Amino acid sequence: MNIFFGRIPCGQINIKKIHMKKIFSITVFNLFITLCSLAVDHPVGTISANEAKAVFEKMTVDYKASEGGVNGMMLHLKFTVYEMKDTEAFVAVYFMHNDYHRGALKDTNQKYGSSAGDVAVYKTIKPAFSPALFEDLQIFMPYAEFDLFPGDYDLTMDVKLIRSKGGLISDLTKHDFNFTKPLSNSSIIPTASVDSIVVDHNMTENNKTGMRITLKKLSVTAAKNTECSLAIYFEKKDRTKLKTANSQYQAQSGQTAIFQSLSQLYEISWWDKLVFFIPYEEFGLGKGKFDLRMDVDVIYNSGILLKHMRFLEFQVEL
Repeated sequence: MNIFFGRIPCGQINIKKIHMKKIFSITVFNLFITLCSLAVDHPVGTISANEAKAVFEKMTVDYKASEGGVNGMMLHLKFTVYEMKDTEAFVAVYFMHNDYHRGALKDTNQKYGSSAGDVAVYKTIKPAFSPALFEDLQIFMPYAEFDLFPGDYDLTMDVKLIRSKGGLISDLTKHDFNFTKPLSNSSIIPTASVDSIVVDHNMTENNKTGMRITLKKLSVTAAKNTECSLAIYFEKKDRTKLKTANSQYQAQSGQTAIFQSLSQLYEISWWDKLVFFIPYEEFGLGKGKFDLRMDVDVIYNSGILLKHMRFLEFQVEL
């Protein structure tokens, strides 16, 4: 493109040509160089030099610790904090089931809990330097504060560095562990297991099409006369809960589920075969092919988990 400036009287040639393509190319090139320079100086997603942060190195856990005659676990953390000289903060440890379905452990006595009412323990730090290395920060958590019924549990601890007035500084680590709480005055540890689960699709009962679920050789170990139930929850493979309005197939949360009372007449009880049927319409899905899964548990009748037995993935085409 050529642009001409000035008047052009007849017989006079006084033309200044500006080649805009060249100017445009040079401008874009300079802009590109500038943006690249900024990207190097300030990479996307990084923390600026004067912002508080922590770099986690490792954590070990002593599961047979005691403090003041109380049994529990002792956490040993190694990490470095930056830009936090003379700044008070907390190392917070939150405890939860490692299956999202049951969520966080709930505090019942306001001794080891978060503002949200979840089980947690906190340790105050106030670094005197920047950076400051914490070679072995120790945090003790009493087992009694898990507030769980007797049973065998798969749990997770989520360790964070937070500001004293609230707000996250850094996620440090997550750690899975198993916790077993025996019955009081007994060596029995409540648990449950199933040998196999068989699913038959496109079955019909009472003029409804659905799936038949057969559990083989279910065993439950618990105190005699304990009130418990088998619970089968249904969800999508991505963990989205299926919902139904039918109370016959509904958990208190509205999730599609099957429940079967288990009469615990002995400390160890066996069921050779249990068979259930659920209509597809209770999944609350439209037409199509869906990847689903079932969560098979034994629970106390209060709703507290006694034992998670397994997940079973399956596919339906409606």
